[in-house]
Amino acid sequence: MRSYLLFAITVLLTAFTLLEDASGAAALPVVTTEPACPEWIMPATGRPIAPHINVSYNARAQGARLTSAQSMTLVTAVPTGPFGSRFESTMIPMTPSTNGIWHADYSSDRTFFTGYLIFFFVDERGRVDNNHAHYWDVLFCQDAEPTASAVIAQASTYEGRLLVPGIQRPPDLVRALDILKADLKDRPNHYDPSNLIWQYELQLAGGSDSAYEQVGRDLEVYIITHSHSVNALYTAVLFVSPEQQKLPLRVIKQLRNAVEALPQTADLYQQDRTGHIYPVSREVPPSGLRGQANDTAIVEFLAEVRRRAMNMLADLDYWSISRQQSTLQKKAEDYLAFTVKYPESLRLREAYGGAFDCYRALKDVAATEVAFEKLAALNPISPFSLLSMAEFYIAQKIKPERTLQLADQVAAIYAESQLPSSRQRISMQPGRLDLVRGQAHLMLNNLPAARADFEAAAKAAPGRPDVFSLLGQVCEQMGDNPAALEAYLSAAAAPYQESPAPREAYERLFNTLKLGSKQDAGQKLSARAAQNAKRVADAYTPLALTRPAPEFSYTDLAGKRFDKHTTKGKPALLTFWSIWCAPCVAELPAIEAFQKRHPEATLLAVEIGHKAEDVRSFLSAHNLRTLHVGLSADWPRDFGLNAVPISIVIDRFGQIQFAHVGQLADFGAILGKDLDVLPKPN
Repeated sequence: MRSYLLFAITVLLTAFTLLEDASGAAALPVVTTEPACPEWIMPATGRPIAPHINVSYNARAQGARLTSAQSMTLVTAVPTGPFGSRFESTMIPMTPSTNGIWHADYSSDRTFFTGYLIFFFVDERGRVDNNHAHYWDVLFCQDAEPTASAVIAQASTYEGRLLVPGIQRPPDLVRALDILKADLKDRPNHYDPSNLIWQYELQLAGGSDSAYEQVGRDLEVYIITHSHSVNALYTAVLFVSPEQQKLPLRVIKQLRNAVEALPQTADLYQQDRTGHIYPVSREVPPSGLRGQANDTAIVEFLAEVRRRAMNMLADLDYWSISRQQSTLQKKAEDYLAFTVKYPESLRLREAYGGAFDCYRALKDVAATEVAFEKLAALNPISPFSLLSMAEFYIAQKIKPERTLQLADQVAAIYAESQLPSSRQRISMQPGRLDLVRGQAHLMLNNLPAARADFEAAAKAAPGRPDVFSLLGQVCEQMGDNPAALEAYLSAAAAPYQESPAPREAYERLFNTLKLGSKQDAGQKLSARAAQNAKRVADAYTPLALTRPAPEFSYTDLAGKRFDKHTTKGKPALLTFWSIWCAPCVAELPAIEAFQKRHPEATLLAVEIGHKAEDVRSFLSAHNLRTLHVGLSADWPRDFGLNAVPISIVIDRFGQIQFAHVGQLADFGAILGKDLDVLPKPN
C-alpha cells in the first residue's frame, strides 16, 4: 500500500511538473528583444550611436508558426527617410540553441536617427511568421522613453505601404492616429506628430469640406497654444502651405499673423555645453555658469527667428501660387513677383523654376530666356536648367548654335562632377545630351555630326525608339539605306513604344528596298524584339511605388466590368498593349502563361485603340485563347501613361506597388517576383 501511495505521489508530482512546464512554455512569448527599450549612446562629441539589439524567436512557444525550421532568417526594415518615407531592408541569419530558441544580433551599420525597427522571420522553406501581418517592432529610446522620430516612423507603417519586400501592414490610419495622439499627450511640446495627425484625419474623412473645417478648428487651437514657438508654427506651416485652397481662410490669416509676430513674441532660449536648454529674457540677459547669454547671442537668435519667419511666410505664398487655378501667364507673373518679395527665400530657385516651366509651356521664347538666366545664376554648377533650355530650343526648332553652346556647358559641368576631387556627383539620363546635340546638328544640316551624335545616344540608351528613329532619318538622308533600315528596325523593336511611326518607317523602307512582304518585315520585327528582351531585363530595376491606384474601369471582351473596387482583396495586374506594338505582341504569350500560373492575382491585358471585333480576330490569329483582355479607346491617362507595353502591379489594398515600362525578358519571372514580395493574407 505504501509503495502504491509513493508511486501515485510520484506520478502526480511528475504530472504537475509537466503541466507547469507546458503552461510555462505556453506563457513564453514567441519573440523577445533585449534590451526592450534600447537607448541611444549619446557621446559628448560626435553623432549618436545606435544600440545593439538581440532578437530571439522561441519555436516552442504557443503561437509560433516556424516550429520545424532547420534554418531561420531575421528580415528587418529601418526607415532611412523623414517621417518613415523610405525603408531599408536587412536579412540576418539566426543561430539556434538547444532549447528551441533562435537568436540574431542587430546593429545598424549606419546611424538612422529615426530609431525604429520592424521585422519578421522566414525559414529555409520560405515559410513566414509575421505575427499575423502585424509584424514585430522595436522603438529606440532616450531617457527610458521612445524617441519622437521612432514613434512617427511606427505610425507611418500603418499607412499600408509596402515598406520593403515582405513587410506591409494593412492600412489602419485609426491605429496610426492612436499612436501619434498618445505620444502627443505624453509630450505636448513635441510638434512633429501634429502634421501627420492632421493629414490622417483628412484622409479618414475622405477630404470632405467638413473634415477641413474640423482640422481648421484644431489648427486654431494649436496656433493659439503654440504662438510663441518657432518650431511649432513651422510644423503648422508645413501642413497648411499645400492645403491652403481647402482650409478655412480665417486659419490661414491666423497663422500668418502668428508667424509675422514671431520676432516680437518668440520664446528665447540658450543651450549650454551639455545640450540643456534654458529660457532667455529679452530684457535682462541672465548671468552665471549655466544658461549664460549676452546681448550678441540674443541679437543672433532674433535674426535667426526673423529668417525662419520670412521663410515660413514665403512657403505659404509659394504654395498658394503653385496650387492656384489660374492661367500659365498669371502663374508665371506671380512666381516672378514672389522672387521680388522674398529675395532671400529658400524657395527662390523653385519660384524661378516655376516661371521657367510656365513660359516654356506658353512657348514664350523671350520670357523663358529671362527666367532661365535667373535660374541658372542661382546655381551655376547645375546642368539641368541648361539642358532644359537646350531642349526648349530644339522643341521650338530655333537657335541651334545657342543649343550647342548650352550642351558644351552641360558636358563641362558633368565632366567636372565625375572627378575624384568633385564635391558633387551628377547623374544624367543616358543619351540625353547626345540626343540634344544630334538634333541641333540636324537643324544645321550637319548630317555627319548629327549621325555621330545619334549613334552615341543610341549606344547609351539602346531602348529609346525616338533616338533610333532620328538615326534612321539621318542615315536615309545620307543615302545609307542599310544603316537606316537597321535603325528603323531597332526603333520599331525597342521595348518602349509611343506611336506606330517607327514600325511604319521600317515597313516603308523594307518595301522600298524590295526585301520581302509585310509579313516578312513583321517576322524580323518579332525576332529583334525577342533579342532585345533579355538585354532590357538584365538592365532593368523594378520601380517600387506606393500610391493609391486611380479610379479605373475597363470592360473585358465578355462584357464584364473590371475596376479598382472589383479587384480589391488580392493583387491585380494591368498590362497595357496595342496590336501595332511589336514588343507588346511578342510578350502576349508569356502574359497568358503567367495568368494560368498565378490564379492568386487578377490579370487584365488592356488593348488600346481598337474595336472588340478587331481584337478578337487578332487573338484568334495568334492562338491566344484564354488571355483575359479588356478594351480602352484611349491612353490610360489616369495612370499617366502614353506608351506601351506597360504593366502595373496593384496590391490587395488597392495601391500601385510596381510599374514595368517596356517589354520584359521574362514576364513570368519578373512579375512573379513582384507578387512574391507582396505579403500574403494570413
